[in-house]
Amino acid sequence: TSLRANTFNCLAALEKRQGNLEEALKYLLQVLQLESAHRHPNTNINIASLFLQLQRHSEALQHAKKSLRVLRDREMSEGPLTVKDKQLMAVAYHYLALAQAASDDAETRASSQASLDDALEVATTSLGEDHPVTKAIRETSLARQSSLPEIPVRNDKASALRHTKQIMPALPDVHQAATRASASASASNFADAFPS
Repeated sequence: TSLRANTFNCLAALEKRQGNLEEALKYLLQVLQLESAHRHPNTNINIASLFLQLQRHSEALQHAKKSLRVLRDREMSEGPLTVKDKQLMAVAYHYLALAQAASDDAETRASSQASLDDALEVATTSLGEDHPVTKAIRETSLARQSSLPEIPVRNDKASALRHTKQIMPALPDVHQAATRASASASASNFADAFPS
């Protein structure tokens, strides 16, 4: 099973590099089925990344939440998280914020800043001020606070879509920064082996 999961991760990375996001997603969903007993947060983070790129925000939101749940469960059962897990948590919070900001639901959109704040707090306290992930999340937060339009208060799809089109190009790719910063990454994990 581990060999199959690694193979599907590699195939997903290859498809993503070639711009075939839907194909990459299919492989990662197969990895998720194979890993269900092991509960690896990386796969859900990678799936959230692809869903964000495909503008499928509600699905990205669900996978970011799943990743956070796995990491919180790990912390409760095993004690303090490793630096790598804290890095994954920061990226998961960031993806959650991006998905929330693009939501059709006004309450969900309103919670995006809190998730972005959580991402920055986790990154700052566990990775440090100068870590590439912390810097990328801080850039996102500053862009969100200063130059991006307010989250629409109307709860309609057209308003949310306009906001998504405004916010997505302006945000730095924190996942890519996280990947570059992970010097001890193993090629078996899509998040480690393949930057967005």
